[in-house]
Amino acid sequence: MAAAWKKPLIAVYKDVRMNNRLWAPGYDNARQIIVKCGKVYQLESLPDLIMAEIDPVTLQQARAG
Repeated sequence: MAAAWKKPLIAVYKDVRMNNRLWAPGYDNARQIIVKCGKVYQLESLPDLIMAEIDPVTLQQARAG
């Protein structure tokens, strides 16, 4: 859906080699984060990784409404 509406997307997946390419977002306005730990929610630095992938200009536009 995000691709259809050209919306930014950050996808977070645990590291499963076969799935990383299969479920990759596959469009320019998307980013994929691969998590090496057992469960995605166990990675304490996940919020920082997500914030690092967000384009500051896009974030400002979203806040402006």
